[in-house]
Amino acid sequence: MIIIGAGMSGLLCAALNPGSIVYEARPEKEQTHKAVFRCKSDSIGQILGIEFKKVFVYKSIWFDGKDVEPSPRMAHLYSQKVSGKILTRSILDITPCIRYIAPENFYNILESRCAVEYNKYIYRSDFIEKSFGECPVISTIPMPKMMDLLDMEARVFPSNPIYVNRIKIEKCDTYCTIYYPDPEINAYRASINGDILIIESTTPINRKDIYHICDSFGIPFTRQMLNYLLNHFQPLGKISAIRNSIREKIITDMTLKHNVYSLGRFATWRPKVMLDDVLKDISHIRKMIAGGDYAVLKKRQNERN
Repeated sequence: MIIIGAGMSGLLCAALNPGSIVYEARPEKEQTHKAVFRCKSDSIGQILGIEFKKVFVYKSIWFDGKDVEPSPRMAHLYSQKVSGKILTRSILDITPCIRYIAPENFYNILESRCAVEYNKYIYRSDFIEKSFGECPVISTIPMPKMMDLLDMEARVFPSNPIYVNRIKIEKCDTYCTIYYPDPEINAYRASINGDILIIESTTPINRKDIYHICDSFGIPFTRQMLNYLLNHFQPLGKISAIRNSIREKIITDMTLKHNVYSLGRFATWRPKVMLDDVLKDISHIRKMIAGGDYAVLKKRQNERN
């Protein structure tokens, strides 16, 4: 099995499929995902034999210098901030929830269990000349990029870049998330995972933003926090869903015509996909590969119904 992309989805797939080879264009071993990473269950940890921490995550909304309740106005302001559109957002539900937290070095643990070839570029000619032979290919790279490699019809895929900052907080062990519909704050969301403050924004943040965020969490602002102000850029930080019928046709065509299976949030262009969902999809892909083209078509038909 050949897996394209050494992100979380690609490495998880490789770790669960011994003998797989992961091709990654980046020249270095580096975790590109810097935003919040939480799981809905500890299934991944149990399968891999890695302990995940069970926690309660608390949420709130900060607007005009104070905590406010969810409302259509807050949801619409937040939606415009992150996508430029007026849509219903998950900000309307700030009920505390149970989540499972992987170790901080989870990416490195996965990487150590996989065979990864870095600085390995995939070209359109690889598919035209069938360089991979009959070996199934698992794509975790963005759908439009794979469509280009397969010379498929170009389409517009809505997305917005984000910036992420990760700040170490001394004497801290809590799990919470705060949303910021307020246009005066560049960040749209900030979370604390244990002792790491993770700030996500659509534009680079500054000292003033960090001060407001610390105030919203009730934690002290220190000058040392500015040392972590790196504004890590993620070009596809926020993706917006496309019509399901279009998405499914693209994925099916990739599989039936090119023996390429799509895995993960960006490869399937589903903005709400978490790593728990990827685990389930890995199982589905295994069954499709074992069952052949008929199983692929049957599964797609069932998903549409």
